[in-house]
Amino acid sequence: MNVIQVSSINLVKRTITFKGGPNDIFILNVAGSFTFSSSQMILSGGVLATNVLWNFLDAGPDVKLYKDITVEVGVFLAPLRLVSIDHTTLSGSVIALDVNIHPALS
Repeated sequence: MNVIQVSSINLVKRTITFKGGPNDIFILNVAGSFTFSSSQMILSGGVLATNVLWNFLDAGPDVKLYKDITVEVGVFLAPLRLVSIDHTTLSGSVIALDVNIHPALS
């Protein structure tokens, strides 16, 4: 199990690679802001999207995922925050206070 504590994440045109096996777990505790734009998250070596947890347990700034080339993976747990998903590809799930998806699903 890999537990990573960060104050905030603001990535534009970057790549995050989760490398390990199908039993490896990644928990990323994000205390502050989270912006992920024109970037990609890559799973390597058999890591599963369900084994990546983006943990936003405290109230705080919105979680922002945007741009059509953006790819994110994992479970986004933000029970006290808004998660905004704008023209991205998500492999995983979102549990949040509120979720805005653009374009809106019909």
